[in-house]
Amino acid sequence: MARAAEIMPPEPGPRPFRIALVPVIDATGGWLDNQTATELMLRLEQELHIPLNNTMHWAEYLPEDDSWAALKVEMKERGAKARLRDAMQPLAAKLGADLTVAVEVTSFYEYRYINWEGETVIETSTRLTLFAYDAATDRLIKKTAGGFDVNSYHPSYEAGPKLLEALDDALTEADLRPLLPPKRTAAETNAASAA
Repeated sequence: MARAAEIMPPEPGPRPFRIALVPVIDATGGWLDNQTATELMLRLEQELHIPLNNTMHWAEYLPEDDSWAALKVEMKERGAKARLRDAMQPLAAKLGADLTVAVEVTSFYEYRYINWEGETVIETSTRLTLFAYDAATDRLIKKTAGGFDVNSYHPSYEAGPKLLEALDDALTEADLRPLLPPKRTAAETNAASAA
């Protein structure tokens, strides 16, 4: 009996909650380095991590490459003046995603110099926008964070750490955790879109 249970597939149930995470979008003209982009993605993945999901199968994380490819198609269809905020809802629809998240980095700059007192000074300009589209409520969440800073040099004031700090600020304001399972289910999204 136990052997038969191992072989039989699980009973079909409601589809899992679908989460689409788009790779970080560099709108700085190439100033954003790969290491910082990777750290931003790791931080986003950490924020969207659902404990016990491997056991409970509440959510399905869509491949980031699929999200990126679908976004590129959506932006191309919208033309030269396309804005990411306008593409989030159609992107979610194309992917069949319950929650779609993207981060666009618009400023990433760092300059160091010695002031007249012989002290090393660092200037940084960092800015990003976090977009999250919630299909259940047809709501776009948009949070911008970052800014221009001048400080005595310390590694924590470099552009990379400052941009990660900006992402943390945007995530705190966006408060995405209540939108994730087990608090939310795909059935709630389907019911809301059917209404």
